[in-house]
Amino acid sequence: MLRNLNGSEVKGLEDCKSSNGTSINPVKSFSAILDEIENSDFRDAPILLSGDLSGCDNAGSYQMLNKMLFNRKKEIIWLPGNHDDLQEMNTHLTHYPRLSSLRLNNWSLITLNSSKAKSAVGFIDHHELLK
Repeated sequence: MLRNLNGSEVKGLEDCKSSNGTSINPVKSFSAILDEIENSDFRDAPILLSGDLSGCDNAGSYQMLNKMLFNRKKEIIWLPGNHDDLQEMNTHLTHYPRLSSLRLNNWSLITLNSSKAKSAVGFIDHHELLK
């Protein structure tokens, strides 16, 4: 079983505001999700981080994410989303190199890069599809 944690961006230690103005701490929220997984039947399953892992695509966000996941000894598969910086991810997710494809039992998982530098919209380059 593969667990998908999209929607839990790790933006750093600062608080963020939700759409209704409520203060949110992404690190605390992500830690709570990892706690739930640890206490579930999925504790040993790989976790799929399906893009938008940093709302500000900076080195500190990815370093924090790498540390949080490594400290919990989790198997991670990730792909960049349109808000991510692939180069920063490759540099700072040191314990989790990007896999462009993976076989899981009877499934083949293909991860595509939809990030586009300096843009809030995603794009999949034709070279990405040729891999």
